[in-house]
Amino acid sequence: TNPHQPMNLSWIILSATTAEVINSPSAIYPKNTWWPDLEFYLCLLAAGSWDIGDCLVGHCPLHVPWAVGGADKFYCAVWGCKSTGTIDWEPPTRGDLITLSCVPGPAGLILTGRRFLCNPVRLKFSTKGKRFPRLKVQPIQTGPSQGIGPTPVLVPREPTRAPPEPSLTNTNNPPQINFTEPDVKDDQPDVKDDQPDVKDDQDPLFGMTVSAYRVLDSTRPDPTDGCWLCYDIKPPYYEGIAVPGNYIQTKDHRACCWQQRGDVRLTLRRVTGQGLCVGDVPQAYWHFCNTDSVETTEYLIPPQENWWACSTGLAPCIHGQVLKDSEDFCVLVLLVPRLFYHSNDDFLQRLGDSHRVKREPVTTLTLTVLLGLRAARAATGISLVLQNQHYSSLRAAIDFNVERLESSV
Repeated sequence: TNPHQPMNLSWIILSATTAEVINSPSAIYPKNTWWPDLEFYLCLLAAGSWDIGDCLVGHCPLHVPWAVGGADKFYCAVWGCKSTGTIDWEPPTRGDLITLSCVPGPAGLILTGRRFLCNPVRLKFSTKGKRFPRLKVQPIQTGPSQGIGPTPVLVPREPTRAPPEPSLTNTNNPPQINFTEPDVKDDQPDVKDDQPDVKDDQDPLFGMTVSAYRVLDSTRPDPTDGCWLCYDIKPPYYEGIAVPGNYIQTKDHRACCWQQRGDVRLTLRRVTGQGLCVGDVPQAYWHFCNTDSVETTEYLIPPQENWWACSTGLAPCIHGQVLKDSEDFCVLVLLVPRLFYHSNDDFLQRLGDSHRVKREPVTTLTLTVLLGLRAARAATGISLVLQNQHYSSLRAAIDFNVERLESSV
């Protein structure tokens, strides 16, 4: 599950005697990043105790159970055990998960309808409380449950005409994006420039190949005069090119492109280049970074043509507080299909070779090499690709395929 994904979160304060909901604020945030101040009336929390005096409130720490007592003692059975609230002594214990204080304003008895309201109290979470394992926010609307274990190998939903393919999973290799190779229909329509025109029963990889060819043809037309663009029989099928760039900071979750609806996130196995890194990057990945970001507690939105390649998987948007509270780190990347280039003559010659003849290793060119994305001056190649009139179609095809994978697994 994407830890940066916003969801509807709620904090609920219940009466210990009646189980009545005293307060229940809600907001949209990533899980475990929203710790609001909670306010409630003490008369409602201590149901039936309408004669509670003016606001003098405190609480005893739960880790001193002998001093807490029960509801009849308002959970503070021993005098002087209180560690927070309106107290004028040095608390006997420290390290509370919450603090309590009176809300400024009238503290007297107020009759509203049939309920007595008195002594408004504000609850704040301490720094320790926000990190306490048992104080973890659970979403009201979660969708699929969070999985346990390493990122699995991902296989897209097979087209209806595709025969079953043997599994390509190798337990000795790191997690990777995995695809099946279906038959391609001869009458498949062309891909439009603005979006991929791939039907549900067709392989989205074909539409992505068409879009990639158009980008290559308009950037370097000479090699495309009779050629083949092919996927390898084994993953990875994407390459991530680390790029520098400027992200947008915002508190509005609606500004993010949250097309990821599944419970699984794609692992980008092949990343090259140097670019912008965010989070606590391990030393083994420093060679990807030539720019670091500043700490923030807002959403980080990449440029439209880029993705975040994170240690927890691909993400269209990330949250600064999640990065701060976890060991997750991300690199800004340009996603490119990992396609191999073959000239027409070379391809037909090898296609006609006898399968009994042992073939020599072939040095092939990839799409990223032809587009100049892995050269010493990769920035020039990246700029040319992004300015290409057909790149929007390729980006749309990539987004469509990623969304299809994550929503179908």
